[in-house]
Amino acid sequence: MTLAEAGEYHGPNDILEYVLFVYDIPYMKASFLQVDTHFKGYDPITNACSFQQTGIMEGIPDGTTTDKDVKVFQESLKANFALDYSSQKVASINIFYLKEFLSFFFGWLLNTFPIHHLVCSVINDVCRMQEEESESKLEAIPITNGDSDVTGRSQGCRALHASFASINTKHCLHHLFDPKRDVNGKIKCQDSLGINPSDLFDKEDFLAYAEFNKEVEIRSAGCYETNVSGKMSVCATQEGHLQIDVSNTERDDLYSEFHSLCLIV
Repeated sequence: MTLAEAGEYHGPNDILEYVLFVYDIPYMKASFLQVDTHFKGYDPITNACSFQQTGIMEGIPDGTTTDKDVKVFQESLKANFALDYSSQKVASINIFYLKEFLSFFFGWLLNTFPIHHLVCSVINDVCRMQEEESESKLEAIPITNGDSDVTGRSQGCRALHASFASINTKHCLHHLFDPKRDVNGKIKCQDSLGINPSDLFDKEDFLAYAEFNKEVEIRSAGCYETNVSGKMSVCATQEGHLQIDVSNTERDDLYSEFHSLCLIV
């Protein structure tokens, strides 16, 4: 399974951990409201059928750790998967989220002091790595690499792997600040993998996904705009998909940074 901005996951156990990150993590609970599956094609050389899925996910953030302003959000996603009939196995799964959503998720929803404390408590208490001044070190590195990549040296990568490490300590070395190889000889959360969504999806996929977003009227859960008075308001087309406390003005500067994320489909 591959999500360009979050990395590659091989084997049933690694894929299960990623799926659980979406559904049930310390940061939020999620469920799918809609999933549409369509046949994409057949490859006679590999004897594999490919399918494309589009769906709507609803997330309910944990109010004790994430941005308390966000009560619930909905976001679309796309997946392509191939079934290898020779081996009777799923040969590949590629996942796509809008970069605006990933920026919102890691850069806003999880960009809180309680999340930083939780990540560091996993490092020091669960993993027993005893990283000194871990919260200061965490806040000193980028939230994401580029717009939304969380495979490199970033807070987002450490939030991702802290969630994994909280139930599977093999991930403990992945979110340390000084790089160390894990049992498989891999180093995580240091250098971006540099995978682009266009490496995983073709033009037809993106057009189908854009059409789906248009039909369900979802653009991005991170879509905000700031009015003249400096108070935050939700993009008009997103009002049905995000519930937020508009009376809270303590983060107006942060909201202003994110107003440019509005995506026109």
